[in-house]
Amino acid sequence: MEILKILSIMMDYPRLELQTHNRELEEEINNSHELPSSQKDKLITLLHYFRDNDLMDIQEDYDSLFERGRATSLLLFEHVHGESRDRGQAMVDLMALYENAGYQITVKELPDFIPLYLEFLSTRPELEAKEGIDDVVHIIGILAERLKQRDSVYHHCFDALLQIADMEVNSQHIETLVSKEERDDSLQAMDKIWEEEMVTFTADDPSTSCQTTQAGKQKPPPPCTGLIRKQTPLNKLSDELIGDTDMSFNFLFFGVFPYVAVAIAVIGAWARFDMAQYTWKAHSSQMLSNKKMRVASNLFHVGIIFVLGGHFVGLLTPEPIYHIFISTQSKQLLAMVSGGFFGILCFIGLAMLIHRRLTDERVKANSSTADMVVLVMLMAQLSLGLLTILVSTAHLDGAVMVLLADWAQSIVTLDPVHAAASIQSVNIIYKLHVFLGLSLFVVFPFTRLVHIVSAPVWYLGRRYQIVRQKQHTS
Repeated sequence: MEILKILSIMMDYPRLELQTHNRELEEEINNSHELPSSQKDKLITLLHYFRDNDLMDIQEDYDSLFERGRATSLLLFEHVHGESRDRGQAMVDLMALYENAGYQITVKELPDFIPLYLEFLSTRPELEAKEGIDDVVHIIGILAERLKQRDSVYHHCFDALLQIADMEVNSQHIETLVSKEERDDSLQAMDKIWEEEMVTFTADDPSTSCQTTQAGKQKPPPPCTGLIRKQTPLNKLSDELIGDTDMSFNFLFFGVFPYVAVAIAVIGAWARFDMAQYTWKAHSSQMLSNKKMRVASNLFHVGIIFVLGGHFVGLLTPEPIYHIFISTQSKQLLAMVSGGFFGILCFIGLAMLIHRRLTDERVKANSSTADMVVLVMLMAQLSLGLLTILVSTAHLDGAVMVLLADWAQSIVTLDPVHAAASIQSVNIIYKLHVFLGLSLFVVFPFTRLVHIVSAPVWYLGRRYQIVRQKQHTS
């Protein structure tokens, strides 16, 4: 249904191309057979609004309409699950629906973003597309009425969807309910929401939710097209509105790079152990200077062992298994508390080790460039990890944690396409943390990090060493 493609473009963030291709979109609307002439005229009125007004004013109106408050959010599950922990699993299921149909999310949007959902439905057979609209028709009806009561021309898009749907909604009942609602897009209401979020930590993450902005700020999000591979005149127009650069980089960094990094780590380590065994050591500097070494080293190693163990268990344990013992929401809280505690221990120990290496002349003289690179990378990785805890306080429903675990498990099961799609919409802090962690695999075989896999476990079963004290004869 090409009309769903058109509605997807019109409901997405307004861009210059929407004005330059305005006439072509109008022709597509006139040629559609799914809507009556009266509804076509209303959609054309919205197109003329795009054409006749300044683009920055249109974008400002779009921000204030869809990104202030939650009542008119274009995220479907915002209206279904709210802050429930079921929201994360619902997004994973919807993403799986796209992938099972042969499509990938190629933009930085959550899978329940309405323009994205409509674009997917536009690729399906008419009966299936109508069923997809029927599944969310109650949300469409409520959004249409809320936009209508706010005198927004965007309500024509939602009215068109209601006419395409096979199911009918009780318009009078919805109108009564919406009329009793208190608007949440005023500055006073937004201040109240943000104040509550600072205390309860239950708000959506501004950078992981769809396109949230603070009052008075514009944040042009990426457009929500690019799922479609079949070439038609309308799809060609859609491709002009968006490129696939973001998805290409996302797949390269988080779908391909993990395997490249692990391959370099394994092959490089094997080659080094085979050809230069005597360089395979921790190269401890404790003999050069023992000052502060014991405390710093213990803090760092205790912290890093628990942090790595927590990441391994948290990311690779399937959701049905850990749900036997703990909920997704509680699991995230546990990860934040324990990860924060041991992360801080590790951070303090590493900071002491870096200070010692830079200020102790003997240690500094025996330090290589690779030593400093590793220390800097570890410090940056720890800092990003602690920052992710702060970011996570804004979404305690566990949705982002589910996406990150889905990425890790997809990498392990050799499904890079699904892995890249899972991590596509998460906050840039998480992505930097993952990327830098993978980069440590790359430098692993060329630095002293190789001693990680050379733990002296055989030392525990060694034969006793007999030491006799030298006897002095008079």
